[in-house]
Amino acid sequence: LPDFGVEIAEPALEIFRKLESRSFAACRYILAPGGDWPAFIREHWGIGPERLVDFPNGCVRLPEGDGAAADLPGELRFVYAGTLTPRGRGLEAAVAAFREVRSPRASLILLGPGGEWCREAAGSDPRVHYLGPRPVEECIGILRSCHVALYPYPDLFYFAMTHTTSKMALYMTCGLPVLATRSRAVTRFVEEEGVGVACEAGELAGTMNRLAEDPGRLDAMRASARRVSASFYWDVIIDEAFAEIASREGLEPLPSRTGRPVPGPDRVRAT
Repeated sequence: LPDFGVEIAEPALEIFRKLESRSFAACRYILAPGGDWPAFIREHWGIGPERLVDFPNGCVRLPEGDGAAADLPGELRFVYAGTLTPRGRGLEAAVAAFREVRSPRASLILLGPGGEWCREAAGSDPRVHYLGPRPVEECIGILRSCHVALYPYPDLFYFAMTHTTSKMALYMTCGLPVLATRSRAVTRFVEEEGVGVACEAGELAGTMNRLAEDPGRLDAMRASARRVSASFYWDVIIDEAFAEIASREGLEPLPSRTGRPVPGPDRVRAT
């Protein structure tokens, strides 16, 4: 992972390359996360689009409910959920940017393990709240009670190649608009779908201030996030991928749990 300063010795790399080439040669179809991956796979392994099937990162079905907003501080809640160790995540810059938000009714919720440093980084700002790790059901309730999810990651090439990460899928399935720092595929997704806003890392504070002053824009982005949320569930992603494979193979599709056509496992194995 060159993005994180991790290098693999050349002998091991050669083994990986052979395994990759043999694995790809043995597969009829390759599930790729979309974004820049098709071009990347074509460049490095010579595999054309006829063997690639779009397969973005997803999220499991979440418990029902909207969360308990009354239990959370602030009337306009920015939130980050996930591992909070700052390396490679842009979190320190995001906390510093929030402290420049003018609105006294805004709050920043930091949810997940490894965030003890957040208390010191927040300084004397009482609007920053580190909640630590919580059970899944409680996390989902907290996210659904917030207003803007933060995605402050730097533009790391291999990380961005995952197209929409699991974190983005989690935010979308909770119906949360996203404030993201500009990176390849995430920026494209956020802007094309209207589910949030992307800005340079140095513009986070100004963008937060503008969002705090524009509730109509927040409502529109939240509506867009809810509109696309179902497409990020794993069962929908899998159904659509195998329905595409069935179509290419001329197979008769079968009904799925989501009501979308998908071939039976025996028919997929037969291909």
